Amino acid sequence: MAMRVVTIREEIRTAVSRFMKAWGGVRADVPVHWNRNVTFGQMRDALSALDLETCSAGDMAAIIGNPSWARLECDHCETDVEAVVRIGSEPDDDARWQDLCKNCISEALRQFDQQPHGGSDGY
Repeated sequence: MAMRVVTIREEIRTAVSRFMKAWGGVRADVPVHWNRNVTFGQMRDALSALDLETCSAGDMAAIIGNPSWARLECDHCETDVEAVVRIGSEPDDDARWQDLCKNCISEALRQFDQQPHGGSDGY
C-alpha cells in the first residue's frame, strides 16, 4: 500500500495521456457524445496543443467539457484542492485509494492527540 503527495499540476500533466488512453481509439470524425459540437479528433488536437506546464485545470475542462480529468478533490471534505495525500493503490479500474487534503489530515491528527494514550488500542 502506497502513500504519496499528488498535486493538481501532476493531474494536469497526466490528464492528456489518461484521456488518450480512454478515448484515443475512437475515430477522429466521431462526435463526442457529451458534446456533439466537437469530434474526438478535434478534442484530441486541442488537448495535445496545451502546454501542460502552464495551462489550468479550467483550460482542460473547457476543451473536454467537464472538470473531472484535471481535478483533485479531498475524499473526506469533498473540497477541490491543490494537493492531496493519496493513500492506497494507484488509481485504475480496480484500485482502492483515498485522497485527503492537508486540513483533513491535520484534523485526523488532532483527533488522535485528543485520545488517551497507553491503552490496548496501540496508539
